[in-house]
Amino acid sequence: MSEEFVKFKESIVDKSQSTQRNYLTRYTKLRDLLGKDIHQTSQEKILEKLAEFENPNSLAAFLNIAILVRKQHKYSITELEKYRAKNKETIQKTTQMNNRLTVLPNLQELDSYIESLYTNGDYFKYIINYLLRNCYTRNEDLLFTFVDSKQDVNDTDNFIWMTKNEPRVVYYRNRYKTAKTYGKKENEIKDPKFYHAVREYRAVAESDDFLYEYDSPASVIQRSTINKIGEGAMLKIIIRDFKDDIHKLTEISKSRGTSVYTLLNAYNLDF
Repeated sequence: MSEEFVKFKESIVDKSQSTQRNYLTRYTKLRDLLGKDIHQTSQEKILEKLAEFENPNSLAAFLNIAILVRKQHKYSITELEKYRAKNKETIQKTTQMNNRLTVLPNLQELDSYIESLYTNGDYFKYIINYLLRNCYTRNEDLLFTFVDSKQDVNDTDNFIWMTKNEPRVVYYRNRYKTAKTYGKKENEIKDPKFYHAVREYRAVAESDDFLYEYDSPASVIQRSTINKIGEGAMLKIIIRDFKDDIHKLTEISKSRGTSVYTLLNAYNLDF
């Protein structure tokens, strides 16, 4: 039992038994996640690890533990507090969205919507929804550049490389929420419809930079989804169908860059 743990436990003795148990459980999980005492871990490293908690409420709970512990040891909490303020805004927006989305479409309705986008030639929205549906991406992942040569792909940005051997495109992601933890992502897509949609979109697009021209790409993405539900709710629809399929959950986890535990806690409508 570390000195930090003992000191933290003593600091919460005035709280109820249930609150103490919750605090100590969160402390232990965070300490295990960091691999060392919380006050000995930099704020940057703490935030990097907490990026795994995609549920903003869970993130808030662990942030509070980190702030309490570092304050006890008189370490700076400036960056943690800034992040906590930003996360509070996310919680408010998420709550508003959840209140609106009392009933989500089922997976068949979602897939039918995406198919209708292709049929109607709305390739911009089709590309967005295809990647959200099949690569399980977040909003930031969809900021990418189309390239015709693999030599134009670097280790910093996101790209879609259209190969000469159609139908085949390769989707590279270096910049996404949990990249520091999960590293570079690469998806090979051999869907003729997706290849055709990319080719047709590029034929009329003014730039090969996708979504970069918008001040709020997240808003554009949300408006492009079925019933304007956004990427988080789309993932919930997918998880609802595959929550008992460990192979599918592992595939989603690997492609998105998040743990199966997070998928089943933050995105499982039956949880």
